[in-house]
Amino acid sequence: PYALACAHEMPERVVAAAVLGGVAPAVGEDAAVGGLSSLTRLLSPVFRRRYARSGVRLRRLVRLIAPYADQATELFASFMPPGDQRLFADPAVREMFQDDLITGSQRFMHAVLLDVVLFGRPWGFSLGDIRIPVYLWYGDADNIVPLAHGEHLAKRIPHAVFRIRPGEGHLGGLGATSEIFDAVLGHWRGE
Repeated sequence: PYALACAHEMPERVVAAAVLGGVAPAVGEDAAVGGLSSLTRLLSPVFRRRYARSGVRLRRLVRLIAPYADQATELFASFMPPGDQRLFADPAVREMFQDDLITGSQRFMHAVLLDVVLFGRPWGFSLGDIRIPVYLWYGDADNIVPLAHGEHLAKRIPHAVFRIRPGEGHLGGLGATSEIFDAVLGHWRGE
């Protein structure tokens, strides 16, 4: 949503946007059905009123789990598709994942909770009004943001280029960095 908002609001500065497994709007004329949209619509009003209290609870949970970070990551990875499991086998990815959660909990997970609040509101613009190229990468095995969200965005954004990562999950974009940079950097003058 943040990349799409920049693409909409700053077309004179943004030459192209890349979305890696991003959610589609949960409400309004561009709303998608299913997947995280339903959950976001449900949780957004709750977190809007109680995000501070929810953040304290999440922080406590992360603190309880932190000494068992490797085991917790292993358990989480076991629910992910094979493409994501391969990424979690990389010690650097595991460390980054764990560090993100532990660091985020120091701020009471407010960023995650506020994301849910924002994603569950109207985004303030129509996807059909985006005028710059938007590249969408989605893993066809993503069990967090379904492929249907990418298909939905691709239909509603005029200059969207939709790319499916076969066998990949939500973290599949981490394996596509060269392709992503090539696509976006190819739009700068002189390229």
